Amino acid sequence: MLEPIVEFFEKLITDFSWKRLWFVLTILVALLLGFWVYESYTAQFRLARIEKEVALLERLSKLLDGTDGLGNEPLKRTFDALTAELEGIVRGSEAGDVLTSGMKKAIASALPWLILAILLLLSPGAFTKQVFLGMAVMAIPFIYLGARLPDFEASWINYWAYPIGHITLIVVVILLWQRRKQRSAERGH
Repeated sequence: MLEPIVEFFEKLITDFSWKRLWFVLTILVALLLGFWVYESYTAQFRLARIEKEVALLERLSKLLDGTDGLGNEPLKRTFDALTAELEGIVRGSEAGDVLTSGMKKAIASALPWLILAILLLLSPGAFTKQVFLGMAVMAIPFIYLGARLPDFEASWINYWAYPIGHITLIVVVILLWQRRKQRSAERGH
């Protein structure tokens, strides 16, 4: 089951190529960026930690005196710190949250282009300097538009529908254009 993965990493060392190394580094960066954006957007891991801390605080307060435990000064300080952290998450004003909404939308809009570039990079001879420049010329306006989209109440529009929709539309248009071009070339010969 793990043989293909082990074989890939073995080839990375024994049959070293810059293409493989860049592929691995790009995948790792994309995964880390994805987790970071996910955590920045949902605060899933921070909220799970806070939930565990609240459960422990509740147990400690029951063990101490059977009340809410807020008369105990260390427990009160812990409760106040948890409350402040929750307020920071709800307001989004935590110092660690450096990405603005526009930056998050731009990253979401750029990820499909990055994935397409990786796929082309892995295709033998498909990724040239001209292809890269053409992709950049096409991607930059769509990434800019994605960053400038209004913040919809349904955030999936900004972070899923637009990024996946615009790249899918472009790929379909390119494929249809190529098919039409191929048919006209066949008729001409």
